[in-house]
Amino acid sequence: MTVTVVTPVFNGADHLWATLLSVQAQTFGDFEHVVVDDGSTDGSADIVREAAAADSRIRLVQQPNAGLSAARNTGVAHADPANEFILFLDDDDLLRPTALEVLVGALRSAPDATAVHGDLAAVDGAGEAVPLVRIEAAERRAVVDPHRWWTPRHATRPLAPHEPSPIEAFGYVLFVYTVGQVLLRRERLAQIGEFDPILRVAQDYDLWLRISARGPMAYVPEVVLDYRQTDRSLSSDQTTTRREDLYARFKCITDRSLPQATRRLVRHLHRHHEWHRCAERLTYIGPALSEIISHAAPTLCMKVPMSDSPSAMSRLRNSGTRSGDHSESGDRSRTLTMPPGSGPVCSGCQ
Repeated sequence: MTVTVVTPVFNGADHLWATLLSVQAQTFGDFEHVVVDDGSTDGSADIVREAAAADSRIRLVQQPNAGLSAARNTGVAHADPANEFILFLDDDDLLRPTALEVLVGALRSAPDATAVHGDLAAVDGAGEAVPLVRIEAAERRAVVDPHRWWTPRHATRPLAPHEPSPIEAFGYVLFVYTVGQVLLRRERLAQIGEFDPILRVAQDYDLWLRISARGPMAYVPEVVLDYRQTDRSLSSDQTTTRREDLYARFKCITDRSLPQATRRLVRHLHRHHEWHRCAERLTYIGPALSEIISHAAPTLCMKVPMSDSPSAMSRLRNSGTRSGDHSESGDRSRTLTMPPGSGPVCSGCQ
């Protein structure tokens, strides 16, 4: 056989059967399908046993629950060592019928590449086509000049269909949604390292960075996977995601097995990513601050504590003119009241 498909499953009985059928329907039939039951309690293992009874290419491996990364690595350990390629498929995603044929052909045409990826389409829980939530993943883009200290937010270029996906692209936006889009050379995966079991949500990103840091990932402009976009797939702890993304980038930056130029490049990409992330947050915060100020300004400007001394009045005039171009109005009392229509006022008081 040529390809090992590894599917980890944890309580995925709802869509597992459809996933198994999508693999069995491949036009490229030289594969084995290793399904790792990671401690399921919903009958997922029974579904795999039934499928394996009808198709000897399907094998079930069971283990106590250890997490997604560990389950994928278990699948690699149980793969036929003679197989040249490996593809990881989540338990609710669907391979297109020609997926293996297209990916195997593309990777064989790129002997220097560790992996090849294709495009995907999104489907809902019922298998109906839906738009991708993260639309930026529909286009591969690379940072034009990552070595500059400051790069404008969208100083990127789209990659042509014939171009592979370099580290400059993976450092900009994660356009490879899921592992089912990617076919890897098994021998190279063993050299680079499998999935990091420490990670819970950024396992894929960590692996793509480590692969692309050693050379571009080949690309085929064809949809090879239907990605199941459900509440389960979209739910994630953003704090954990943020922490693990940083961890993955720092792993590359500090990996002394990589050339120094590559580690420096990843460091530059990390800096641009953080600058742009801060800029995006400011675009959200700015309008909110403006709204708060517009509501608070009338209250702040209507009453100003002051002294009876002429010097205090003088300071008030100067301060008011500088800060909001307020006219001097009202009598000299403990509190200066600014009557409506008494002169130019700040935009927050209009």
